[in-house]
Amino acid sequence: MVEYSGEVREDEEMAHESGISGVSFFVFNRKYAVSGAQPPQAFLNVIKKLETES
Repeated sequence: MVEYSGEVREDEEMAHESGISGVSFFVFNRKYAVSGAQPPQAFLNVIKKLETES
């Protein structure tokens, strides 16, 4: 469990700095976020947007 503790702490710090205080919250490429219970289309929209940026 200790193996990934550094990464977890980094994620916690990023969430705190971004004002994220609850779950569920998904961040894609540190650029787009989807919070709360969302339909699958919300996630698909973010993924498609990321594909067009590549």
